[in-house]
Amino acid sequence: MEIIHQTIAALSQSVKAETLIAHGDHRLRAVIVSHANNHQCSARLEIWSPESLTWNFMAEIPFAVMETPHQLIYTDDGEEPHHFQADIERLYEKALFLLPPVETSKDAVTLEGAYVRKGGGHCPKCKKGNLSSEDHPEVVGTEVFHQVMCQDCGAHWEDKYVLAGISSPMGFDAKAPVSSDQ
Repeated sequence: MEIIHQTIAALSQSVKAETLIAHGDHRLRAVIVSHANNHQCSARLEIWSPESLTWNFMAEIPFAVMETPHQLIYTDDGEEPHHFQADIERLYEKALFLLPPVETSKDAVTLEGAYVRKGGGHCPKCKKGNLSSEDHPEVVGTEVFHQVMCQDCGAHWEDKYVLAGISSPMGFDAKAPVSSDQ
């Protein structure tokens, strides 16, 4: 989590923390309010929309389960950042479920990263699509390896596939809940 700006201010009946977070190209804003009235405490996460120039709701934490102490306005250290940190982290974790993963530097600058990002189908070395592969991929646990060779430059590699889910189930409901012993 990359915090790019944080403002904490005591208002008439509350302490409000606004934290701006960078997540790749996205900008998030966590707004946490510790109010004198417990029912007016809040923890919200918003995402910036450059198209509409507005902050849009993403997630929240109900006041009853917030970790930020209520009634911080009555304490001497109510404006200290540590009071808000746990809820900021929890809101950011919720964002991770909703947003695509941020490209790592490996993904952004390597031949492998560019190849995977574009979904394969071309040679990572010469960028041409004249590829051949063996007929039978090798299955190892939850991974599948498929030998590929470029007919233009002679480069060869293995495409790696990882089990990500079930598609088109027949005779059972793949989304049915399971008991804890299964």
